[in-house]
Amino acid sequence: MEPLTPTAVPDTNDGISFSEIPLDPLLVDTKTQTEVNKTMNSQLNRKMDPLTPTAALPDTKNNISSSGIHPDPLLDVESQTEVNKTLDSELNHTIPAPPKQSYVSRDECYNSIQKWALENGYAIATARSKDSLDNNAQLDPTQDKKERSINSRDDQKNEDTGKWDLEIKNSAHNHAPSNHPTAHTIHQKLTAEQINEILKFCSAGVMPIKAKHSLMKASSTPLLAPLKSFHNLNYREKKRELDGKSPMLAVIDCLQSKSFSYQVKSSKCSKSGSEHLSALFFTLPESLELAKKHPYCLEIDATYKTNLYDMPLLHIGGINSCSRSFTLGFCFLAKEQEPDFTWALQQLKSAIHPHIPSVILTNKESALMSAITSVFPTTRNLLCQWHIGQNLFTHCRPILGDEAYRKFQQAWNSLLFSRLASIYDKNLVKLESTCTPEIMAYLEKTGSL
Repeated sequence: MEPLTPTAVPDTNDGISFSEIPLDPLLVDTKTQTEVNKTMNSQLNRKMDPLTPTAALPDTKNNISSSGIHPDPLLDVESQTEVNKTLDSELNHTIPAPPKQSYVSRDECYNSIQKWALENGYAIATARSKDSLDNNAQLDPTQDKKERSINSRDDQKNEDTGKWDLEIKNSAHNHAPSNHPTAHTIHQKLTAEQINEILKFCSAGVMPIKAKHSLMKASSTPLLAPLKSFHNLNYREKKRELDGKSPMLAVIDCLQSKSFSYQVKSSKCSKSGSEHLSALFFTLPESLELAKKHPYCLEIDATYKTNLYDMPLLHIGGINSCSRSFTLGFCFLAKEQEPDFTWALQQLKSAIHPHIPSVILTNKESALMSAITSVFPTTRNLLCQWHIGQNLFTHCRPILGDEAYRKFQQAWNSLLFSRLASIYDKNLVKLESTCTPEIMAYLEKTGSL
């Protein structure tokens, strides 16, 4: 866009021609306009770009010059003076520099001055260290990089002593110290020891936020790294483990390397024509041997429904002779329908052959219960008391209230542990007296009685 042609305004009082300075219609005060014209004319005479900062002149008192402050043409003299004072005060900050001393190694020197900077509200960044024994360092301010501090330090190896000497070139600062160490990205970096600990948590499947809390409790020094650093580290580690493979191929390779027994079910997509995973059954050989020794009672839990690929997880467990539970196997399913459960139970039957479980405990999952009847017709299917208790708590507690529900729960537990039919009938009458007809209808409908 073509610039506007300035209006010629002669100034007879000062004997200076402002032929290239336009009048500002917002400045009606002649004195204010005159001050603005003087300032702008001085800049034009120096032929400086208005966007380029004025070269700072040395200040004998603080080594900082205030001549680099641009006057605002829209401010009067008094306002501009106040602005200059404020900027001058912001440019004159006293932040203690690291003490001059010698170090055994450059890393020791860097860690020492970085610790000093952390305690005093700033950080040290390496400016140049390549192909040289000298290591130039400069301040890492929280402000924009265009406003970097003139503070810089060199550490170089002393040929006579064999140590690294720290030399302070300029201890002046043009900004105030930061309010918190997290203002500097250098202080947020993770150490090698912390990275190793995070990778251990990642391999164990610990969530990043829990890994951070564990490190914060175990560390004697503050952990300044943000939670995003933990997520990024987990992402890079998982990407490295994939090694360019798809997640499914990586899972299969992992199962093969750890000697897992597994079976894969796939189906062809009608749109793309490619094969898609429908189910994945896998079990550890040690668990399989234990299950063959204790095949009488199995637990099948189909309540795990949340994962990255929206595939429900079927957990199969067993119970040994000491009434201790153990994991037998897992199965990822495409859907929670009877054909999917039937395929999973068929793989389980083949894995523990020739043993047949006497009892299988499940939750109230009709599709799973139907699949058990078809695959294990001689096996008794019992409902898990824990799942029944969770359902009762969800459905009955809002109806009865806290106090009445506690009495109902006591009567329910007495009913569960009835060893004789006559005792069961008496406990059932007590249960009816502690609840409403609506709850009794719910128990009969769900098959809990």
